[in-house]
Amino acid sequence: MKRDARPSSVKIRKATSSDKGPLLDFIKDVWRGHDYIPGVLDEWLADKGAKMFVIEVDGRQVGMNRMRFLPDGSGWLEGVRIHPDYRGRGLASMLGIHSMKAGVRNGIEVYRLATYNRNKSARRQISKMGFREISRANFYEPEPGGRFREQKGVWRAEERELPEILEMVNGSKECRLGAGVYWDVSAAVRLNPEVLAALIEGGSVFRSEGAVAVARIGSQGGELWNQICFLTGRPDAAARLVKHLLGRKQEVKIGWTVAYLPRGSPLAGTLEGVGMKKTQSLLLFEGRARDLLGKGKR
Repeated sequence: MKRDARPSSVKIRKATSSDKGPLLDFIKDVWRGHDYIPGVLDEWLADKGAKMFVIEVDGRQVGMNRMRFLPDGSGWLEGVRIHPDYRGRGLASMLGIHSMKAGVRNGIEVYRLATYNRNKSARRQISKMGFREISRANFYEPEPGGRFREQKGVWRAEERELPEILEMVNGSKECRLGAGVYWDVSAAVRLNPEVLAALIEGGSVFRSEGAVAVARIGSQGGELWNQICFLTGRPDAAARLVKHLLGRKQEVKIGWTVAYLPRGSPLAGTLEGVGMKKTQSLLLFEGRARDLLGKGKR
C-alpha cells in the first residue's frame, strides 16, 4: 500500500488468537528482531484482566496495543505497534483513544505510559495525544561478574511499620523525582497507602535501618525478572539493601536483574558503588481522561 493512499475503512476491535499471525508478520522485524512483543503475545491474548486491541485498515490487521488495570486504579497503555506501511496516519493515537474510552467505561480516569528516551517518534505521538512527562527512570543492571551477598540487618516489613514507611517514602527525593511510583515489569504504579499496604502484605517491602525498598519477582513472556522496584534512604543503608536483595537465593531461574531509580536520585552513586551500571532510561507520561479525551471523544 502506498503511503499517500487514503484507507477506505478503519476499524478497532478486541484482539483474538487469530490475529497472532498477521501481527507477528510485521512485529517480528521491529528493533531488528529484538522486540519483546513476540514473547508475550500469547500471554496477552489469553489475559482476561487486561484489554488488547487490533486496528484494521481495509480489513487488514496493521496495529495493536494493550491496556492494563493497575493496582492504584490507573490504566497502563503499552505495546502499541503499527505496520511500517501505515505509520504517520494517526493509527497509534486512535488505538490509545479507543483504549481509554474502554477504560472510562470501567471507571478509570488516570492513564500512564512510558517510552524509551531515544524513541523520538513515540515521544512526539504521545505528546500530541496530550500526555505530559512526569518523570524519567533509569535502569541499573549488575556489572559483569558482580557479586552480591545476603546482609545482616535487613528484614521484610510488617503491617505495623506502614505509617513509618509511608513517611519515609513520601518525604524522599526518589518519590518526588519519580512521581511517587514504583516500577514493575516496566509499568509504573503509584505508591499510595493502599498499594503500599498490599505490597507489605505480599512480602515485597524490605527495610534496613535507614532505608526501604520494594522488591519483587516479575514476569514477561516466561522470563522472570528480579526487580528492585523502588529504593530510598541513607546511602549506606540503601547499599546494604541492594546487596541483600540481589544476593539472596532464588527458588526460580532469573532471566534479568534490574533496579529502577528516578533520574537525579542521589542514590545513583550508591548503585554504581555496589557494582551496578545504568543501561537505559524510560520516560513516564501521565494524563487524565477528561483532558486526553475531551468533549466529543468519550
